[in-house]
Amino acid sequence: QNHTEILSGISGEGIECLQGILRMEQNTAPLKDRFTVKEEITLPSAKPEIADVLWQTIDLTEQDIRAMDGKVMVRGNLRICMLYCDTEGNLGSFCEKIPFSGYLGEGSEPKTELTGTLQIEDAKLTPTVDEDGEARQLAVDVAVSAALQGRETVEREILQDAYAPTGTVTLEKET
Repeated sequence: QNHTEILSGISGEGIECLQGILRMEQNTAPLKDRFTVKEEITLPSAKPEIADVLWQTIDLTEQDIRAMDGKVMVRGNLRICMLYCDTEGNLGSFCEKIPFSGYLGEGSEPKTELTGTLQIEDAKLTPTVDEDGEARQLAVDVAVSAALQGRETVEREILQDAYAPTGTVTLEKET
């Protein structure tokens, strides 16, 4: 973090000024939020029905976090893989990629550069029965948390130089 003194104004008669732009980076307030992804997946008919989920893994892939006008857009994919058995003990496996998108927070500017992470907080895969009475559907309920920090570039007009053709210029500093 750098600190510097700048001139921001001048007063007097017959004074000519050279104005410039100072670009400063500043952190925005941290954004912590969460959202839920709910989907229903239907297993292919060639796969056995789901009686019990034996093992599951859910990962976030292809994450995209962008500051929009007034909010933060989040999108990506949930990659779900599971190993399960049917009522007769036959094993089945299944992998699926589920796209998701949503909006978080308020007050974000499009120029804000965001850093941070999305994490899976809680995940449930629940077998459900389809319209044929077979357990071939999977209800997906995943809570995703976001911990983001923003950085914005702020521009401020400053006085670079001052001179008076008819006299001398004396600078006075104020806090």
